[in-house]
Amino acid sequence: MTSSPDGRGAADRIVSAADTTHLASLRAHVRRIAERDGAPREVAEDFELVVTELATNVIRHTDDDEITVDFALVDDAWVLDLWPAPSGIDLSAIESPVGLDSSGRGLPIVRALTDLVEIVDLDGVAHLRCTKHAV
Repeated sequence: MTSSPDGRGAADRIVSAADTTHLASLRAHVRRIAERDGAPREVAEDFELVVTELATNVIRHTDDDEITVDFALVDDAWVLDLWPAPSGIDLSAIESPVGLDSSGRGLPIVRALTDLVEIVDLDGVAHLRCTKHAV
């Protein structure tokens, strides 16, 4: 089994075509891992929405052909990494969806559902990382 850069197993990773027709498979992957690892239903549902919003941003704002998602319970937090991260994302602007048009609410929704949204560099590749502390 190969591991992701942060040590998670390959079973926790999915690579999908960067196309809206594949969003359901990304959601199902996140749900399977959440259920396997004992996440409350609310956590599974929140991360299904998170992966949908983030993947949609990649589809709309990059020319990449693939989206990769890692999702796992790491120590005391649920962590979802998705890459490639669209360039030019301003994470300081995601605190509130108020005043945004309907096409700009994805990242504020992600922020509302998670404890931390950040861009991390793993092996020279920008990842969007969302963390929600386990309760």
